[in-house]
Amino acid sequence: MSVPARIVLAVLLVALVGLGGAYWWVTRSTPQPELVGEVRVLTVDPAIELPYLLEIPTDPNGCPGYTVPAPGEPRYAPAVAADGSRSDWAMSLEDGVALLGVCFGPVSEVGDLDDVIDELLDSVGEPLVEDSEDSVLADVVREQVGAVDEIRSAHGDGPAVTTTIGSMVVTDFYVEHDGFIHAVGYLRPESVGDLYLPTVEAMLASWSWD
Repeated sequence: MSVPARIVLAVLLVALVGLGGAYWWVTRSTPQPELVGEVRVLTVDPAIELPYLLEIPTDPNGCPGYTVPAPGEPRYAPAVAADGSRSDWAMSLEDGVALLGVCFGPVSEVGDLDDVIDELLDSVGEPLVEDSEDSVLADVVREQVGAVDEIRSAHGDGPAVTTTIGSMVVTDFYVEHDGFIHAVGYLRPESVGDLYLPTVEAMLASWSWD
């Protein structure tokens, strides 16, 4: 299973179990073009309340540690999967919104940012889970929304990709740090719009790597 598919499946399972939503991804196999969006520089907004502090240590596999203020408490401690990727945290907010952080692994194994984004966009229109006729994810397909923006923040410089699945929307903020690929995901119902985007961007702007 590809790196983007792994994070999508993991988040879907978290969402279905406890976050009250579904996450991402008919049968179009043609790779989608990467539309070039805008460059956005994020700065700390003191008006955004981030009352909790997440402290994620560097793990033995090398995924870097960091601290970041957050709007809610995480649902679990960092957990390393068999493939070496690390689920850092996930939290649920109001209105069916969920946030999460994931370290995919080293660039030497998962590819650089361009590789990860190309693979993600190539999977647009493909079934999220193959051979899953009896699964709740059997008909889940992802579609790209808009262009790929370039985000510059304390989290790092990297692309932000927005996709939809049914009535759900997710934006993933990717960076490479110390040779590892990291991402923050922002999941929300379409009806909520970008109400919580300033909160997510405030987190990214307040990031502090160890």
